[in-house]
Amino acid sequence: MQIETRSYEVAELRLDGLKLRPIETSDAQDIYAYACQKKVTRYLLWNEHRNLAETMRFIELTAQLNESQKQMDWAIEDTSAGRMIGTVGAMARSASGEVMEIGYVLNPVYWNRGIMTRVVQAVSGYLFRNTLCHRIFARAVTENLASIGVLENCGFVKEGVQRKGSKVKEEWRDTVSYALLKEDWEAMQPKPVQEGWRKIRAAKCFAFDMDGTVYLGDDVLPGAIELVGYLRRNGVRPVFLTNNSSRSVDTYVTRLNGMGFGVAREDILSSGQAAAGYLLRHFPGKRVYVMGNQNLIDEIASFGIEVVEKDAQVVLTGFDTTLNYEKLTVTCDYVRAGLPYIATHPDLNCPVKDGFIPDLGAMTALIEKSAGRLPDVVIGKPYGEIARYLLERTGLRKEEVVMVGDRLYTDIATGVRFGMPTVLVLSGETKREQLENSTIQPDLVLGGVDELLEGLSR
Repeated sequence: MQIETRSYEVAELRLDGLKLRPIETSDAQDIYAYACQKKVTRYLLWNEHRNLAETMRFIELTAQLNESQKQMDWAIEDTSAGRMIGTVGAMARSASGEVMEIGYVLNPVYWNRGIMTRVVQAVSGYLFRNTLCHRIFARAVTENLASIGVLENCGFVKEGVQRKGSKVKEEWRDTVSYALLKEDWEAMQPKPVQEGWRKIRAAKCFAFDMDGTVYLGDDVLPGAIELVGYLRRNGVRPVFLTNNSSRSVDTYVTRLNGMGFGVAREDILSSGQAAAGYLLRHFPGKRVYVMGNQNLIDEIASFGIEVVEKDAQVVLTGFDTTLNYEKLTVTCDYVRAGLPYIATHPDLNCPVKDGFIPDLGAMTALIEKSAGRLPDVVIGKPYGEIARYLLERTGLRKEEVVMVGDRLYTDIATGVRFGMPTVLVLSGETKREQLENSTIQPDLVLGGVDELLEGLSR
């Protein structure tokens, strides 16, 4: 990316195939069309304008704000087509400009190409490198999964949902807030390989994801058993940390031992266990409806939590491979009624030998479309509850625990956000081209755990 400085404090940014240039009054017609067509708007920072004259006045004011660094707005141009395809902007929300709000709008012809992820990454990097900004936040209506996906792909963390909503185009909608801190953004930047190996060799514990990392379906991945044995012989503790809440701890012990890993119950940490701990801390004595396999239901009940079908006070959703329409309807009814709503993890797909099957994240999107709500709390990777649970169970500091996994947005994001060294293996969901377009950058990228074993044993 090349940066060309203009006469005022908004630089022109160049990306592969795209150009971000400061907006001008001549862009008003395009911006007015984007801002006033409901089907076009994915997320909009700018106020709606009743007519073109208001839009032109808005851009004139923006130019004045640009000079004082209170607001920065860029036109997004497709350089190959030579046309403006959208806008992106950042507005100061603190007097000094340390807090900025980001927003964008994109021509629907260009949706689903990863353009806004690249643009938001570029603008976020520009703000953190060239201004006083220490925190960027964004707001989107809860049903706007496209914008929420962009923010999560760029490393933004959900802060909460505004229950009262806001009036948008004559409709009242809840909005969800996301934020990205400068220190978290810095941690996401690519790291020198040798520095990555240094941190990993100094660790006292390796937290392994399972599906797609140490096994795939019923097949153990190359080097996995040998790596676990190597760590134990050298006084380093291996644990298995999974978002998959469709299996109990005992099921995982049986499964892993059947594969030859030689594990005990204390070596397994699951989103189901962490969810039970959260329920005990925040909803003691409450009746809980669980959308999940019998394994998850039994796991939650084993903590002394009352699991019920009727008259629930809290709803917990997990990865349910026995999900049917009746259970889905009951879940949506409880969520729609406003009960506290907790999800064990956000994974969209679960890797299997022949590809993927839909995971809880996909069901969460379905529930949100029906009931109009996202979960109040998500327990598993990459969220804070699972990180807290991991560090409590191991009794170690964050820099002493390595996260090893195959997913950028869960496994690696957990380590990056909470200061743990990270190893991404390309044996599961993430492909190298996805890594190239992500702000979530691991300390090491390897083909599989066999390469991790090779590197540690040198």
